[in-house]
Amino acid sequence: MTVHSAYAVSVNNVMFSAIQRQSVAPESTVVAETRAGSPYPRSVTINAQRNTATASTEDIVAALAAIGVEGEKIVTAQGVKFFQLILDDETGLPASGSVHRALHIVRGKVVPNRLTVEHQGDAMLEFTTHALWNPAVAANDPIQILASQALPTGLAGGDRWTIAKAEVAGETLNCSLSFQIDFGVTITTEGCNSDIYDRSLRSSEIKPRITIRGKDIAKFLAAAIPLKGKAATHANTILWLRKRVQGEAAFDADNAETHVKITAAGMAHWTSVHEADGNNRIESTLQIDCKHDGTNHPIVLLTGQAMT
Repeated sequence: MTVHSAYAVSVNNVMFSAIQRQSVAPESTVVAETRAGSPYPRSVTINAQRNTATASTEDIVAALAAIGVEGEKIVTAQGVKFFQLILDDETGLPASGSVHRALHIVRGKVVPNRLTVEHQGDAMLEFTTHALWNPAVAANDPIQILASQALPTGLAGGDRWTIAKAEVAGETLNCSLSFQIDFGVTITTEGCNSDIYDRSLRSSEIKPRITIRGKDIAKFLAAAIPLKGKAATHANTILWLRKRVQGEAAFDADNAETHVKITAAGMAHWTSVHEADGNNRIESTLQIDCKHDGTNHPIVLLTGQAMT
């Protein structure tokens, strides 16, 4: 019996490793309706299909370099590939040779969904590919199967990043437990002529949001961040992810240009100012609804930064 396992994902020839989850779904609109005289459908059809492929990775710097904070168009000659490796029946390890498969998308857009990280955990980026049909090559489905593939070699993906510190609306948050960045990219795909597959897309809205959970409840204060909220700017709202040292319990030096800097503009406000269970420490949750300040993207994410 031939069985497959998930492997790496490539976007426009940039390889992402450290893949945690993959899901490729056709999202079919199936029509099976009954008509007068019978409780059974006499016709079953697929009237529409919107194809997406979602994955998550801890290889966040490679992934963010390839797709950015608002997404990236697929380069047809390279495309997006989800590799499916064959396991040897007797060893349970990847089989040798060009015997593997890849799901291949050559038209569409890849967008980031969210970046999440917990206290003492590693940052994870989830992204989705919206696959489009090309009417100029009508016989080709939006997702193609490539057989007889060799597995990519030289994968890196061993670097990890975690929470370092956060400043929001000029206030230093002294005890952060989690960051979640929802990039807020909404993609609408469109078609015509009753084609099954959509042929074009648009970014209908980009509304990022940042959520920070922590224990520094004293920042809920009229002189700090009051109940009515406070303006956040790229100059006074900065989140840092620090890079771990592989092989030991340590982080790269603050002045090493290996860390991730995230800035945002918008409004910071509390979604919870007091959450407690029994005699555990009180936690609070701060949310930043981001906006365009006329110059910068609502969220600016920079890799390879020295932490200041």
